[in-house]
Formats: sequence, C-alpha cells, structure tokens
Amino acid sequence: DDAVKRRRLFAGLTFFLAREVPRGYIELVCLAYGGKVGWEGLNSPIAENDPSITHHIVDRPRLPSSYDSLPKSREFVQPQWVLDCSNFMFL
Repeated sequence: DDAVKRRRLFAGLTFFLAREVPRGYIELVCLAYGGKVGWEGLNSPIAENDPSITHHIVDRPRLPSSYDSLPKSREFVQPQWVLDCSNFMFL
C-alpha cells in the first residue's frame, strides 16, 4: 500500500529545477515518486517555459524578474518541499 502511494505521489506533476537546485537527489525523488523533471541546462526534456510545468523548484530569497514572463499556472517551491512531501507522503 505504501509503495503504491509513494510511486503515485507526484503522478501528473511536472517539475522544473532552477540552476541553483542540486539536481541529482531532487530529480531522483521526483522521478521515483512519479513526477516528470526538466532543468536549466543541456539535455533537459522540458523547456523552462513549457506550460505543462506544475512546480518550479528554486532556492533563492527572491524570484528574478525574468520569471515574470513564465506561465502563471506553476507554483514556485523550494527543494525542501519535495523532500517533505516524500517523507510525509502527501503534497
């Protein structure tokens, strides 16, 4: 039961990792829990302005003004949010 719940926790969610976010373990957690992941940099399967992105993971005190042009449908969250969700098994 818990294994199924964990695999589906991020199902239907698409994450985009800002450049300052440690990609390795955050990407692993997002994928393991059923999410899709893109990042700033080469070989990202998802572009930063993709409207399917539901959560943009940033680790900055303020969002840069360049983010104002991104779709308004996404939530900006910190990396700790991903880890808390996975630890407590709810969004």
